[in-house]
Amino acid sequence: MRATLLWTINDFPCYANLSGYSTKGKFACPICQENTCSEWLHLSHKRCYMGHRRFLDHDHPDRKDSRSFNGCEEHGTIPPPVNGSKIVDMLRNINVKFGKKIPSNPNLPYNWKKFSIYFQVAVLGKKSFAS
Repeated sequence: MRATLLWTINDFPCYANLSGYSTKGKFACPICQENTCSEWLHLSHKRCYMGHRRFLDHDHPDRKDSRSFNGCEEHGTIPPPVNGSKIVDMLRNINVKFGKKIPSNPNLPYNWKKFSIYFQVAVLGKKSFAS
């Protein structure tokens, strides 16, 4: 028997739980990952993510609108997309032990917390279809 997962529809916390990528902290954007533009707001003790105007067209008026945003014009470019095979390569040798007290693993890249079961299905699925 074979099964395929085409897509999931869920909110951001559920996305973090299913994918194994933490949607909190400095690298919270799963699309940008290491290219996430985040700033720590000292007075409110919160993290702010302001770099998403770079996904707009280069001639979009909001890119030059510094008054409505953080006081700066946006001149950044879209980060390169992260595909599934790159994620699997990053997490292939990760060994995660589940439990109540899990020490942070310094070997995990960016905000990854685990190698999701969905990635295991994808890797095993490619191997079984190739044979």
